[in-house]
Amino acid sequence: GTREAMGDATGLAKEHTKLKKQLLATHHALERLETTEASAHTPAEIERIAQDVGQKLSTLQMLLSSLRGAWNAQSGSVDLSKQTVWKQRLDQSEQEYLNLNSSYEGYLGRHRSREMQKLERQELLQRRGANG
Repeated sequence: GTREAMGDATGLAKEHTKLKKQLLATHHALERLETTEASAHTPAEIERIAQDVGQKLSTLQMLLSSLRGAWNAQSGSVDLSKQTVWKQRLDQSEQEYLNLNSSYEGYLGRHRSREMQKLERQELLQRRGANG
């Protein structure tokens, strides 16, 4: 009965706390990536931070999925007002994840573009060297 529902709600709260911590860690990692990208740091350092952000986003996706599963499993045993609160928390967390992921994809796009420009410059210089 009630004790079981309380245990489920506690489980949801724990999952949600883990998720919020991961959202915050990912947000900070992404900020660090954007700051590092903007200033002239070494490519290796930027790459390391980018990988960290990618891993954090993967963890975030797993936590979201786990929380969504826990929510689906027990949403029927929680009273309506709590259901609304949890649904909002879940939706908000998913939206935050999508925003972070979108920023990261933006970084990856800029990174690919810079790599392509670098290759094009090298090819151009090689052609000039061969024709010179």
